[in-house]
Amino acid sequence: MRSFILLALVCSAVYCSAVKIHSSDDDQKPQYHITPENGEWMNDPNGPMVVDGYYHLFYQCNPYGTTWGNMSWAHVVSQDMITWQRMPIAMYNDKSYNIDGVFSGSAVLNSGSPVLFYTCVNSDGVQLQCASFPSSSDTSTLSSWDQSPQNPIISSTPSDWDGINFRDPTVWELSSEQSWSMATAATNDHTDATAATNDHTDDNSVGNGIIAIYSSPSSSFPYDWTYEGPLWSSDNPTAGFHTWMVECPDFYPSTPGESYQRDTAQPYVLKYSVMDTWQEFYEVGAYDSNPAQGPLSSSFVRDLSYTYPSYSQPVSGVGDYPALLLDYGPNGSFYASKTFYDSEKDRRILWGWSKEADGNSPGRDWQGVQSLPRLVQLDTSLKTLRTTPIPEVNALRGYSMYRYNRRDKSDTLSDRTPEGIYELPVTGQQLNVEATFSATVDCNLSKLDGWNFGILARRSADGTAYSKYGFSLSSADSSGSVSASLVMDSTYSGGSTPVQVVSNPLPGVAPSSTATGLQFQMSLYLDHSMTELFVQDGQAAGTMRIYPSSSNQGLAWYLESPVSPVEGCELSLYMMQVYAMRGIWE
Repeated sequence: MRSFILLALVCSAVYCSAVKIHSSDDDQKPQYHITPENGEWMNDPNGPMVVDGYYHLFYQCNPYGTTWGNMSWAHVVSQDMITWQRMPIAMYNDKSYNIDGVFSGSAVLNSGSPVLFYTCVNSDGVQLQCASFPSSSDTSTLSSWDQSPQNPIISSTPSDWDGINFRDPTVWELSSEQSWSMATAATNDHTDATAATNDHTDDNSVGNGIIAIYSSPSSSFPYDWTYEGPLWSSDNPTAGFHTWMVECPDFYPSTPGESYQRDTAQPYVLKYSVMDTWQEFYEVGAYDSNPAQGPLSSSFVRDLSYTYPSYSQPVSGVGDYPALLLDYGPNGSFYASKTFYDSEKDRRILWGWSKEADGNSPGRDWQGVQSLPRLVQLDTSLKTLRTTPIPEVNALRGYSMYRYNRRDKSDTLSDRTPEGIYELPVTGQQLNVEATFSATVDCNLSKLDGWNFGILARRSADGTAYSKYGFSLSSADSSGSVSASLVMDSTYSGGSTPVQVVSNPLPGVAPSSTATGLQFQMSLYLDHSMTELFVQDGQAAGTMRIYPSSSNQGLAWYLESPVSPVEGCELSLYMMQVYAMRGIWE
């Protein structure tokens, strides 16, 4: 692929300087997100870790084409989580035990030495658990890997499992018990195991999805695994989703850096990917021992105060106590996510895969995108996980294209159209938009019912095409409380974009109250076909893929008031800043 560089001037009252803004001759391929090389397919993020100051991300890859198949592990590395370098393929499906694919997994450090755990699929379609170790003496880039000669390290499953679906290991150390634990996704029954597909669809499935625990003594790690029982099962009455199979489980203590320990007051997060809906759900609860099943058997006991409020549309499979959504965007836009503990900066970071959503994807010369790396923090007051782009993402900002602040009137607002749209003197496909909307100081929350506002991106010159990102407000009762929903709508995006509409309520009380009134904050990242929205400092996040015409690059903000607005109660833009964004590849 031919690339070119645009030189832009960054100016302030003191100086101007040139910065490099990378673009591409492919109008749809993101430039500040991790994507596959041209001619390749990408899906799940795998084995993220930091070793000796170098950040590593592996991902599911087809090195030979742009469709799913030949699953291997591609590898990228970075010293700053901003600019990335491609490494050689870490693992190919070139062994007898993995000839049908090297599937998803995780990474751990065993006394400082990295180990990769992953699922191998043999020629019979049976899924096995395997391990790999660095073969390179270069401890920074870890540019080459050897699959263990003892693979597969787990090859048998309980008799009541289907014998096929058993994948995506995540591993942690129980140092106080001198053992290691592995959680894998599985199903305990299936009418026709051979009918199970690898594209996350299966119409012949029954039984219950489970997340199973295996253990290994520290003295023989990473080998000698014993099945201990289920950590979680979808047939549990308190399970957030009832389905025949989940995948890509993730499990971690809510406090970054906290060691894994059972039977403590520490809340744990359990995440699973639901194939039925292409969504990411999570539950919060306790990590307890389960001596009735065995000395190393464990149970996840859910805290039902962490429950998703409602859905914009009924979702089949959601139980009486719905799980929480990890991403509020359209189904499939953020999937198969994986976190890791960043010991360099004492934080937990989340990655997710965004699949192509349009009908033109089969002919595209690349497939799939990784999300921006997101900081994960459990908010025990709002009962939700907050996810925001890691602070390093700000270093990708090239120059400020537009700035408005109501306090100092740093710019004047454009004229409002009859439809309540304010056009901005900004165009682009590779932007970061920071915006805050606020209500008048004396506006009671109960008077906000019916207000809708936000950003219109990738807008056509005539205003008929655009992608919508914003808030929808409604007052629930006379108590003065207000609920806010995150809105993402591609109905009018144009090009090859499918119609995608979501309006999901945020957990907790949405607005923050300041001396200037109620405020609603949003951060929008536009990167060609990849868009990510974060609202209320990470209270919710949403991912959506769009494929508009390359000529549609306008930007505006919109404000839709109720049919009969309450006198003296108004919402408007409080501040906005728009940045051009650099590319990430070294």
